[in-house]
Amino acid sequence: MFFTIVKGLFILISCFYVFLKLLHLDVLKTVVFQLSLFLLFMIPVIYLLKLYLWPLNTLIMVTLFSAFTIVVFKKSLNLSIVSSIISYGIAYLSFIVAAYLIALCMALFAHLFDFNFLPDSISVFLLGFFQLLFLIGLFRIKRLRKGMPFLQERGAGDMVTFLGISLLLAISFFAISKEPNLYFAIPLFFAFLIGFIIIFWWRGTITKKYLEKVKAQELEELQQALNAKNQENEQLRQQNGDLSKIIHKDNKLIPALDYAVRQYLLTAETETDYAVRLSKAKSLLAQVEAASQERQGILTDFETGNKKLPSTNVPSVDSLLSYMYQKAKEQGVTLDVSVSGNIHFLIQQQAAEHDFNTLLSDLIENAVVAARRCTTKNVMVHMGISNGHFSIDIFDSGMPFAAETLSGIGYQQTTTHADEGGSGIGLVTTFEILKKYQASFVIEDLNGNSQYTKKVSVCFDQLCQFRFLTK
Repeated sequence: MFFTIVKGLFILISCFYVFLKLLHLDVLKTVVFQLSLFLLFMIPVIYLLKLYLWPLNTLIMVTLFSAFTIVVFKKSLNLSIVSSIISYGIAYLSFIVAAYLIALCMALFAHLFDFNFLPDSISVFLLGFFQLLFLIGLFRIKRLRKGMPFLQERGAGDMVTFLGISLLLAISFFAISKEPNLYFAIPLFFAFLIGFIIIFWWRGTITKKYLEKVKAQELEELQQALNAKNQENEQLRQQNGDLSKIIHKDNKLIPALDYAVRQYLLTAETETDYAVRLSKAKSLLAQVEAASQERQGILTDFETGNKKLPSTNVPSVDSLLSYMYQKAKEQGVTLDVSVSGNIHFLIQQQAAEHDFNTLLSDLIENAVVAARRCTTKNVMVHMGISNGHFSIDIFDSGMPFAAETLSGIGYQQTTTHADEGGSGIGLVTTFEILKKYQASFVIEDLNGNSQYTKKVSVCFDQLCQFRFLTK
């Protein structure tokens, strides 16, 4: 009786371990405590089953274990029952394997040392130890490490239920048999047969699931590519419409200017009064300039509205640049971007993505604020290799830094637009990030440049310097 109770407890512990591995569940302390209470409850149950209902032992054990998993893990009835059946079957198969290993070891031991007796109290614990050892090794195989998580995703189908019930019947037959030959031959055959069927079905299901996942991923990529093409086509159609408007406008402007010039030339030949010719020439010139400015304005609006920024292949950086471009456009500032290096590599090797975006946004925002106050409103962002190091270069057409601003940069909250609510926190944050990555902050005056007045750079050169350059 002691052998039967300990054997049943070890099978239940193994069944619990297999259940966790099949569904890829985590073990909590509360679950271990609940399992201990369940095992204590099962001790008298196993005893009573051995005395009165041994033919129904397997069925009752699996039913009680299924109820335990439903209460503890809150899984569906179908999933819990099928998983419990498979777990119990695998646990019992591991018991058979452990029994044969122990039998072989005992036979070898008896042959070598002429000793062929092992007490039941020791043999049952050896059986349990080898059983658990076998299961731990089984689920360390790469293919089996994640168990059968697809059972939770798609539920247990009819095939799984059929295999589980077949395995349960084979185990029940194994438990009922009394003939020694049947006890080892027929049930063992069925048990291993069902085990191999489960393995092959398992492999087939994993392969099918992988192929479905690859197919779904390919379909998603194709859908994304199709959406991108549709969006590009829509953009091209919109650009075509804008260009058509420009051509339509030109078809009216050019003939009008041609007519005005012809009229002036014809009247200039006969007009002798210099003052009258001069007046007509000025009037014609005003018309030409107005038409030219109108056309130039249309082209500028078209180019600004349809400008496509270069991609950095880092989604967050691209989104930030698009946002800053729109923000600059709202303030009448022309923002251009140039990329000459692998920004993805820079973020991986030099600076964290969040810190890089913080640096970029603060520098661009300061440049836009500086440029919007001037007649020429230009900002240029360059990211790439400069003098052998990754750098962020921001050119702007704003006023140069004042001496008091330069003296406080990096040490105190200094700002060039305090009258507009500037606090200087951006520059302080910038220097904190630069110190973190040992990067240098460089300000360069561009005297004589008609487009840009200064350049602010962040250079990842491991020098952690503040440099001011002037011509």
